Amino acid sequence: MIIAAAVGIALIDSRLHQKYERTGAAVRIVYPSGRHVSFPEGIPLPLRVLRIGFFVLAAVLIALGLAPIPWSVARIGMIGTVLSLVAVGLLHLFLEAMYVSRGKGMEIERLN
Repeated sequence: MIIAAAVGIALIDSRLHQKYERTGAAVRIVYPSGRHVSFPEGIPLPLRVLRIGFFVLAAVLIALGLAPIPWSVARIGMIGTVLSLVAVGLLHLFLEAMYVSRGKGMEIERLN
């Protein structure tokens, strides 16, 4: 039943796209360009530590989900790990902006 619904939605979507493309009614959606920060002298150590820490925390989160430990302990660990991942992401954004404002990093506009 679910597969039939998915196939039906895909078929309708395909037909509508073909119709709009053939008649010229399709309108190109322009997304804002992305932001990319480049470091000419190499990525600073604090940013490298945060990037490695992100992957370590993700591995800990997966390990907590797979380890044979009581749910009450795993749940607390998972909540702490997710909050830590958010903190690492926000700190990374803050440090990138700080390095750009101090001239150690350059912000480059990406073309779509």
